[in-house]
This record gives sequence, C-alpha cells and structure tokens, in this order.
Amino acid sequence: MVSPPDRSIIFELVVRSGHPALLEGLDVWLRLGLLSDESVRQLCAEHLSCLLSEAPARSRDDDVVVASDFASEEARVPVGAGSTVELPPSPIARGIQSFMAEVSVIWLLFLGVFMVVVSSGVLAATQWRNFSAVGQYGILFAYTLAFWAASVWTGRQQSLRLTARMLQIATLLIIPVNFWMMDGFRLWQSGLGWVMAAIAAIVLTGIKVQLLKPEVGNGESGKGSREKGVGKRVLLPLGTAIALSWLHWGWGWTGFPLVATYVGTIGATIALVYEDREWGVESRESGVGSQEGEEAEGTIQNSELITHNSELHPSPLAPHSSLLALSTITIAIATLLLIARAVLAAGVPINRLGLAVGICGWLLCWLGRRDASRISWQQGGTGLLLTGWLIAVTVTPPWQAIAISGLSLWLLADYLRRSGQVQYLTAGWLVGLQMGWLVWRAVPQAWQQRLIETSLGLTGREAMPVALLSLWFFPYLLLTVWFAGRLRRWQRPDLAQQAEWLALGLGVVLTAVSIGNGWMRSLNLVLSTVTLTAVLQKRTRPEAALIYLAHGTGLAAIASLINLWFPSLAQNTWAVVLLIGTIAEWLLSAILPLPSAPRHIPPATQPPTLDIPSPALPVQTWQQSAWHAGLILAATSYLLLSNSLLPEWTIGGLLSRTFRDETTWGSMWLVVPIALTVLGSRRRLPQRRLASELSVIALFLVQVLLFDSAPERLMGLGVAVVLMFINTHQLRQSLTAVITVGFGLAFAADAVWEMFTDSLTVGLSVNLLAIALLLLWLLWGWLRRRDTALAILYRQATDGWAIALAVVTLTVLTLCHLVVYIQLDSPHWQYVSAAGILFSAASYRTWQRPQNTGFYAIAWSLELIITGIVSLTGRSLDAVAIANLALGLGMQLLGDWWIVKRGVGNGEWGVGSQAIERHTLVTEPPHPSSHRSAEASYSLYPSSFILSSWHLIPLLYALVGLFLQHRSFTATTGLYTLAAVFVGIGVGRRQPFKPLVYLSVLGGSIAAYELLIYQLSQAKGGEAGDGLVLMAGLAAAIAIVVRLLQRWLISYLRLSAQAVAAIAHLHWGLGSALMPLALVSSLSRSGEWLWTGIAATLAAYALAMGNERWQGREARRQKSEARSQDVERRKHGNLLLPHSPLPTPHSPSGHTQALLKRSLRSPITFTSCFLRLCCSLGEARSRQDLLSCCIGYPGDDGGGSANRGSDRQLYSPSWRLC
Repeated sequence: MVSPPDRSIIFELVVRSGHPALLEGLDVWLRLGLLSDESVRQLCAEHLSCLLSEAPARSRDDDVVVASDFASEEARVPVGAGSTVELPPSPIARGIQSFMAEVSVIWLLFLGVFMVVVSSGVLAATQWRNFSAVGQYGILFAYTLAFWAASVWTGRQQSLRLTARMLQIATLLIIPVNFWMMDGFRLWQSGLGWVMAAIAAIVLTGIKVQLLKPEVGNGESGKGSREKGVGKRVLLPLGTAIALSWLHWGWGWTGFPLVATYVGTIGATIALVYEDREWGVESRESGVGSQEGEEAEGTIQNSELITHNSELHPSPLAPHSSLLALSTITIAIATLLLIARAVLAAGVPINRLGLAVGICGWLLCWLGRRDASRISWQQGGTGLLLTGWLIAVTVTPPWQAIAISGLSLWLLADYLRRSGQVQYLTAGWLVGLQMGWLVWRAVPQAWQQRLIETSLGLTGREAMPVALLSLWFFPYLLLTVWFAGRLRRWQRPDLAQQAEWLALGLGVVLTAVSIGNGWMRSLNLVLSTVTLTAVLQKRTRPEAALIYLAHGTGLAAIASLINLWFPSLAQNTWAVVLLIGTIAEWLLSAILPLPSAPRHIPPATQPPTLDIPSPALPVQTWQQSAWHAGLILAATSYLLLSNSLLPEWTIGGLLSRTFRDETTWGSMWLVVPIALTVLGSRRRLPQRRLASELSVIALFLVQVLLFDSAPERLMGLGVAVVLMFINTHQLRQSLTAVITVGFGLAFAADAVWEMFTDSLTVGLSVNLLAIALLLLWLLWGWLRRRDTALAILYRQATDGWAIALAVVTLTVLTLCHLVVYIQLDSPHWQYVSAAGILFSAASYRTWQRPQNTGFYAIAWSLELIITGIVSLTGRSLDAVAIANLALGLGMQLLGDWWIVKRGVGNGEWGVGSQAIERHTLVTEPPHPSSHRSAEASYSLYPSSFILSSWHLIPLLYALVGLFLQHRSFTATTGLYTLAAVFVGIGVGRRQPFKPLVYLSVLGGSIAAYELLIYQLSQAKGGEAGDGLVLMAGLAAAIAIVVRLLQRWLISYLRLSAQAVAAIAHLHWGLGSALMPLALVSSLSRSGEWLWTGIAATLAAYALAMGNERWQGREARRQKSEARSQDVERRKHGNLLLPHSPLPTPHSPSGHTQALLKRSLRSPITFTSCFLRLCCSLGEARSRQDLLSCCIGYPGDDGGGSANRGSDRQLYSPSWRLC
C-alpha cells in the first residue's frame, strides 16, 4: 500500500548538542523548508543556550510596570517606549531592587490579610466559650464569605487588581480550614450542624469554582490560547482543589487521616504535573500557530528534532508567568495543610509520612526543572526528598524509602536526558545502588534468614554472610553494564564510559567482598568473565583495556576454581599449574592469526564517527594479551619456586651440606626459556625479538633454581648452551655470543668440578684454566678462517673470554709463585706446565694477530716459566735475577735482530720516528671481506711499524733483575747493574730514545762506582780521603776512556760527538769536584801522592782539551765527524740533533764575575786558576801541595804569556808561596 504524499512522517535524529555541524545542518534544513524559523529558535533556546548572570528575563505580560494598585492608567508606561538604551545596573542597585521586590505591594497585602485573619481569630477566641459548635464555625464561615465578597468587589476595580488577587488567595486558603473545622467541631452530631455543614460545603465549593474556573479555563495570560472546552485541562486542577478541601472530613475514622494525606498528596502532585505539562504543550502550540496554515503546523510538529533532550520545552530562561496561578497556590497550600493536620492534630507518626514529604520534594523539583528562576524550588525539593528518605529509611520494611528512591531516579533521569551531564548519571547510579540495599531490607526477616542459612550450607561459613553481597548486587552490575551499552547506542560515549567505570568499580568491590569465600569468589569471577565476554562480543573494535580485563578475570576465575577443588595444593604444585598456563597462553599468542592491513576508505566515503582513537584489531590485542599473560604467569611461578627453594640457601646451609643429587622442582622452570626460544624463532610473531631477549634473561634466572642439585645444574647449563646458540642466531648480537661461550665454559667447569671434586688442586686448576685458554684461542683461530656473521660474533666472543681467562690464569699463577717464594707453599711442576701452556697459547694468539698485549702475555708467561723452574731447584732469588737480566739481554738482542731483518732491509738500525712515537698496534680488519687479503700482514711486521712492547719488555726484565739483585750489596752488584745498563743502551739506541741512553750511561757509571765502593768497603787501613781520591781517579779514568773511544762510542751509542764529549766532561767535572773534598778529608801518606797524580791527570785532561793546537785539530775532527753524521742522518731520515747544552771544560760556569771575565779568555787560564785554587785550599798541609799548584802554569805554552802578570796579581798569595 502506497502512503499518501501529504502524510506527515516522524523523523528522529540523535545528535550531540556540541557537534560542530549541528548549526550548519539546521541552517540547511531551514533553507529547504523542513524546519520553520520559530521551531529553530525554540530548539536553540531549549538546547543551545545557557543561563546569563544578569537579572532573569521578564515575560511578555510584564511589558507594563505597575507601581501600585492606585496608579493611574497614564502611569502605566510601556517599558522602553521612547527611552534610550540603559546601562546594566550596578551591584548596589541590583541589591536595592531585590530588597524592594521582597517588600513589594503584593507581599504587604498578603501580610495585611494575614493580620486581619489572626486578629479576628484572637477576637473570636475571647468569646469562644459563649458560642456553640455551630456558632463557632459560623464565625469562620462568615469571615470566609466576607473575604470572598471583598475579593469580588475589588476584582471589579481596575486599580485594585493586586488587592483583589490577595483577597482571592486568602479566601481559597481559608476554604480548606473551613472543612477542617467542620470535621473538628463534629457538626454532623446535630441536625443544625448537618444543615450548616451542607450549606457551607456547597457554598464553599461554589466559591472555589467561581474563583478558579476563569483561570484554569482560559489561562492567566489570556494571550494566544485557543478555546478547547472544559475537559481535563479545566476539571483536573479544579477537582483536585475541591477534593483537597473535602478530604478534611472523616478524620475520626481509624486510619483515614493517613489515607487522606496520601490521597491528597498524590492527587495534588498529579494535578500540578498535568498542569505543568499543559503549559509546555500550550507553548509549543502557540509557536506552531504563528505559522501560516495547517500544513505548516503539521510539518513543524512532525519534523521535530529529537536530541539527547527528547522533548521540546519552553526555554528555561522564560518563566511561565510572572505570578503563580491561583490553582497552583491553592493545591500546594491545601496539600501542606493536610500534612500539617496529620502530624500536628491527628497524631500520625512522622515516619509514616516520609513518602508524602518525598512526594512534595519531588513535585518542587519537577515544577522548577525548566525554569531558571525556580532554582530555589529545586534546592528546596532536594532537601525535602532527602528529609523524606531519612524519615522513611528507619521504617522496616522500607517501602517508602524505596518509593522515594524511585522518585529521585525519575528526576535524575529527566535531568540526565535534558542536560547530559555526567554528575546526574553518577548520582542516579548511587541512588539505584542504595535501592538494592533497601530491597534486601524489604525482604521478610524469615526469608532473609532462610536464604543465609541455605548459602552457608552450600558455600561454607568463611567470610559469610558478607560474601553473599557479591551475588546480591551482581544484578545491579549487569544492569549498569546494559545501560552503558544503551548509552553507546545512543551515541553518548562520555556517559557510557562513566557507566563502565562505575560498573568496573562495583565489580572490583564485589570481588574483594567475595574473596574470603571460595564458592562466592569463584562464582563472582565466573559471572564477571561471562559478563565481560558478552560485552566484548557486542563491540566491533573493543578497547585493549577491556580485552585485558576480560582475559585477566578469566584466568583469575580458573585459578579460583582450581583452588576451590584442590584447596591443599603446595607452592611447587601451583608453580607447575602456572607453568602450564604460561605455555597455553604463549601457544595461543603464537597460533592466533596476524591481522591483515585494513582496507583504505577514502575520506569522502567514510561514515561520520565520534572522535575516539581507533583501537588495535581484536585479534592483535588478544595476541598481545596472551603474550603478557604468559609473562605474568611465568614470573609468578618463578616467585613460587624461589620461595620454596631459596630459604634453604642460608650461609650455614651452603657451608655445611654438599650438593644433593635428587631432583628439585626448579628444573620445571626450564620450559620457560625453551618456550621463549621457540617463540623467538617464529618469524611472524610480533614479539619474537623480545622473546629471544627474555629467553636469555630466563636462562640466567633458572640457574639459580638449579644450583642446589649437581645433575640439574649440569642439565641447566647444557640446555642454556643450546638455547643460547639459537638465540644468538636469532638476535645476531655480540653480547649473546659472549653469553653463549660463557655458558659453555660454565658447563665445562661444572663438569670438571664434578669429575675431580676429590682430587682437584690449585696446580691442576691452573692447568685446566690454561688448557681452556688454549682451546679458546685455537677455536678463535679456526673461526678466523670463516667469513659468516656468526663466525665473526663467536670469534669476538672466544677472543674476549680467552683474554679474560689469560688475565685470571696469569694472576693466579703469579700469586702461586709468590706463595712459593715466601715459603708458604712448596713448588710444583704443575705451575711450570701451566706457564708453558700459557706461553704456547699466547704465542699462537700473537702469531695470528700481533699486539702489545700478546707480547706482554708471552713475556709474563716466560717469566713464570723461569721462576717456576728456579723454584724447583732451590728458590734462589739471585738466580731469578740473573735469569731476568739474561732474558732482558736476549730480548733486546732479539728485537735488534728483528728490526734489522724486518725493519728497513739493508742492515740499518731503527725505524721512522713517527712510527715509534705512535706505538701503532696491529688490529683486526674492520670487515670480513678484507680478512684473507690482510692475513699475511698479521704474521710479519710491516717495515714501517714497530710495537712498543718490543722496547718495554727487555726493560721490564732488566728492572726486575735489578730490583731482585739489589736486595743486598755484594761484589757482583755492580756487574748486574752493568748488565741492566747494556739492556737500556741497546733499547735506547733505537732512536729517538736518547734519554734512555743517557740514563743507561749514568747507570754504567753507577755500576763502576758500585764495584769500587764495594772494594773500598772491604779494604783494611787507609783514610777516608783516600776513597774520595780513588773515586775521583775513577771519574778521570772514565773521562779519558770516553775521549779515547769517542769514535766507537758515537757509532755504538748513536749519539753526536758533542753528546759523547759532554759525557766525558761530566766525569772530569765529577773528579774535579771530588778532589777538594779529598783535601778536606784526611789522607794517608800514599793517598797524598795518589792525590797529586790524579790532580795532575785531571789537569793534563784540561790542558789537552784547552790547548789551541789541539783545539784546531779538534775543530777539524769535529767537522769531519759532522759530515759523517750528516751522511748518517740522511740514511736514517732523522732531523738535526741539537747540540748538547751540558757544560764542558771549555765553558765552565765560574766562581766570581771577575774570575769569569778573565778565565773565559783561555781554557788554560781557567785550568791554572782552578789548580791554584786547589793549592790555596791545601796551603797549610804540605810542600807537595804547594808545588803542585804551579803544574798548570808552565803549560800555558805561550798562549797565556800576556796574562801572567795579571794571574800573579790575582793569585798573589799562592804565587809568592810557590
């Protein structure tokens, strides 16, 4: 059947009021004619406006301001007519206006009426006893008629409208009091009373109809309303007002006061709510009626927009009327009068009227919910609702409190529908929650007891009956979840989220309440899991948190059921159960299919959605949840196993017991690293790399659990080696390769420990370490011939572990030798064998890739071999010193030979200075592709590089030997020092180590003096000065020998002629300095002649150096040597060597400035002056001393004849004595 084209349709559109496109859409519909301008304005006023802080807006009926009842017509000036725009009033002005409103004419009139009534009552009371019951009531009836007549007369006067209204209100308020008094005076006990009551009832009812019917029939405003007959709109308020008066009859019957109160309260509520609803309908109809024609009216009514406020009401900013309707005032006050009579006069218990108070509070909130000027109504109504609930909650069963809670829910639901604010949802949820408690109280006590006893019989007495609350409130939890789903369907995600949070909080509380009882806990968790699963099924893209919550709740339910069925499980058994769950979770994460890429939808075709971030696909989230759940279960199982095993690991237990062979529960945890390794090998698993990394960590953790049992410890280490090999293949990291080799070494060490527990000694341990070191470097050498990525990783790992073992083994072996030499232990051949294995391993490693550390390891191992062999023959430190000096000489000569052979190639010494300064180390090629091409360069040194260890190792040997030999001073001490000097010279002559050459030459002089001093210390007789003379003579001999062997020393020491001459001059200066000290000391007879001879020798050395003819010959010789040195420098590519700054006999430093000026003219003069000074110092000793002072003078050879006179004058005392 085809619908007629002009039939109106109802189109509902659910949209948020804050949507940015709402106004644009309304504008489009307005242009298309689907909405009228009035409808859009009304919609915006209802839902898209907020309350301003200024004074409330006035209604259309208040366009005229009435100052008083007696103002003339001309005084009623329309507001704003011909006036300018007024500024907003100040706060003080607004306060004054508010105060004036409080004391306005209308309230003054009301106060006057009240005073008239009270004063008349007081006047009547003074003569009350003089009247019968009929007469007494007649007085009140007469007052009522008088007030009614006054209201009728004033109503006809245009200037007394407010007075007329006040009189009407007073009349309507006195009418219920008349019926109260009829019942109170019991007028029906006499015939006259019956007549009086009947007449009064009819008259009073007529008066009420006469006063209320014009208002309820036409509306107070009288503007824009359409005549619809008398109907419900007229009869319901009027009939309610009349009924509230008639309900004051019959209060003498038992129970009727309570019934009358509730009937009146409920009837008044219905009437006022209906009247309020009619106001809303009339407002909408008046808006529709302003359009043109019935067709526009139907269109507007049927195209009504339904937002989160499902009805269109007048704007809360515009009150219904400036004054309350007479019917509203009459009904409200008559209802309060009923309640007051019930409490004060009839003696009805207050706790039986809690619902009535609550109904009144609900009515106030309902009537004031749409009017911004009636905020006080809502506050007062809320207070009455709370008061009524507090009154009713004390009654058992609390049906009144339940009804009040229902009314509160009704109000909160309306507020939530109209405003959509979260606080109304929370308040309504709390009200509903306490209704659950009230419903439990409403259950009869016998039923409650029977229910509790049945629950105790089924679930036991643990935590009962408190745990029973987890089931009692669970339906409310389901109701909350259902309502949250409805809110999501209504496109209210903010409210839905709040409801879900409330449900979650309630669920957590219920679970916590039930945790003490196994059955209640299990049932609660199972029901929660089912609820969460049902919620997940309704979501197309559920949040990750919801999936995790459902997953965790399900696991908790399973654990609770296991604990319920098997309550006595031990910790180890629980650990096994958790491990089973771990494997199941990880298996689930591995078999779940990976999500495919989502199909791209162009932005133009995408449906409108809320601005909520899109979660991950459910399958992917479930996979992640299973992965994380497995990790949590594995960690929990480890904690349980460690709690059951680790308390046994006390220090006393470890020291007092041996390792047990029985199986422990810790081996069960090996399934965790195995499972993680398997997951890490799955290419499609998102967490594969993390799984491999966690497998490495798990392998370390499981060793702690397996440490107590030897077989399981070996098994754990073996499994760790295999799994780490797989993990290294997956991760391709150097660290994992190092850990793999480390687990292999640990496995080997543990196996050796178990095999040689009883026969393991320190020597055997060191040999085993050395063997492991050798095997590692052999494996390293084999891996160097492989170019794969894993080979490179394991090559680095084996090399690192070998170096670490080498350091440890060398340190341990050194400590063992120290213990042997301080005689705390006996020597053993195993130390020598271990050192030999170390020497072989280090030699192999260094031959494959020469480095300084390799040569140091070789030298250290060789030292340990020597000390070990010597310890077997008697532990002589002198032998060790001799061996070290021999090693130093041998290493120095071997280095020289190697440099000559591999350095330049033509028998030349040394290498470039830059290469030596850099101390370049030969390193591994950076990339495997260059390995084979560069391998040859590692076995032989390049011609332009030399390692620093070649220089330091001989010196270290020499220093060790020198240190050991100088423990005591013997006849051979100087010889050992001389041997060390030869090592230093041999290393130092490899340029540019000239400071080492100078230091070695100094050491040679020290060696000569050590030999002399030892002989002097052993000689008997003589004087102290004789020793100084002999030491000066040794210095003179060294100086003369150096000068005689200068050409050979220049070639051997690789020093310049000036440097060699400086060495000789220094020894001459040392001898010359010792001579005056010998004069001061005591000399023997032979010592004096020896002193004279040595002094003559020193003077002859000075004469020879100072002779001009010798100087000329010397200059020619130096020039020839300079040319030869230039040739040498060009051969070796060295820079010019600086001249030695050391002082020579040709350039002494002098004693005084006058002597310097004269002595610097000629070396001979200086020598003569020096010897004359010596004579003057020994002037008082002997004639031989005085004669020797003149030895230098005849040797001037004419070169100083011109200066003789001056010399005599300068040294006149000595010259005259001569």
